Amino acid sequence: MQGFRFKALTPDGQVVEGVEHAISRTQALVALEARSLVPVLVQDAAAEIAPVKTSGHVARREITDTTEQLALLLRAGVALDRALALLAQGASRSLARVLDRIARSVSSGAALSEALAPYTAQFGTTYLGVVRAAERSGAMEASLEMLVVERRRVERLRERLFASLAYPAFLAVAAVAVLAFVLLYVIPQFKSALSDLEIAAGGQASLVFALSDFALHHQTSLLAVAILLLIGALVVMRSAAAADLFFDTAGALPGLKRILEYERTASLTAILGLLLASGADLPSALRHSGDVLRQSRHRRDLADVVRAVRGGTRLSAAFARGEIIAPAAGQMVKVAEESGELADACLRVSSVYQTMLDKALDRMTAVAAPMLLLLVSALIAWMIVAVIGALLSVNEIVL
Repeated sequence: MQGFRFKALTPDGQVVEGVEHAISRTQALVALEARSLVPVLVQDAAAEIAPVKTSGHVARREITDTTEQLALLLRAGVALDRALALLAQGASRSLARVLDRIARSVSSGAALSEALAPYTAQFGTTYLGVVRAAERSGAMEASLEMLVVERRRVERLRERLFASLAYPAFLAVAAVAVLAFVLLYVIPQFKSALSDLEIAAGGQASLVFALSDFALHHQTSLLAVAILLLIGALVVMRSAAAADLFFDTAGALPGLKRILEYERTASLTAILGLLLASGADLPSALRHSGDVLRQSRHRRDLADVVRAVRGGTRLSAAFARGEIIAPAAGQMVKVAEESGELADACLRVSSVYQTMLDKALDRMTAVAAPMLLLLVSALIAWMIVAVIGALLSVNEIVL
């Protein structure tokens, strides 16, 4: 028995390193997977695991396009290492370096999954899991084509989410700009008119004038605070703890809770169906599906599902113990288990919930934008009415 030094990902996405003692590298991989770890790199302990340094960012869409071209080249009968070398010639500088190194590893006798392992940060554990399953089943071209379809779905979903949020965000920025204009330029004119008439504003008008004075005297500080809050939000949201807090808060809202449930169900079942169709066993497919889960508590729940399935529990029963997927989707999975068509059923469930997600996003956009406009319009109307009321009081004084 020999030692194999490894790097692997836990269900929570943490990187762990160590040495696994096994008869062969294959047995070491099986042992790591039995511990609910996703192997990233496994090699003889006598060799050093050299970190791979890549310069520049590799766009997700570029990887998807390259994968699609790789599937086409393999369909045409081009050897894997030759196909990778050809793709490197037309890729961006960052991706070309990665593809060139992968091609050299494959040429030296390594499997594609082994060559991809050092680049899990760029390709993702789901990508690696699909390739590893395809190597076992011998359906590399078909698996890559299904992977491309899934990655395109995720890209369209991201674009859809961005489009759904962009319009309300634009309205919010425009509303804040109008509100700032009213406070900084319109209200001071009314205040000046009342001062010229030597009339003291009272009631709601005095509150409006106080807000205007505060904004006028601190406009530079308020702008700086807004910019710092925006930068701070972008920085904080990169941390897992901040992401958990954001999604937990959003999940407590009735409308957003349903949207997050639909998105989680559609994404998880899509990846699970893809991996099962590629030839992965159910526990491995479940582990690699964890990439799409945004919250650490859901990733922990998925790890519990993996352990339950390994212990002999049916997948539908394991899903029913948590809130990873929608209850109705769990019932669909139960029916699929009985018919023996789990992979196809997962893909159908994903399609159904993707459609439901699109409709929910449309409803959210249709409601959020008018509500935002009404809120800001009501606030501005209150200011104007309060000030005009103070001006009308001049007539009462004259009469």
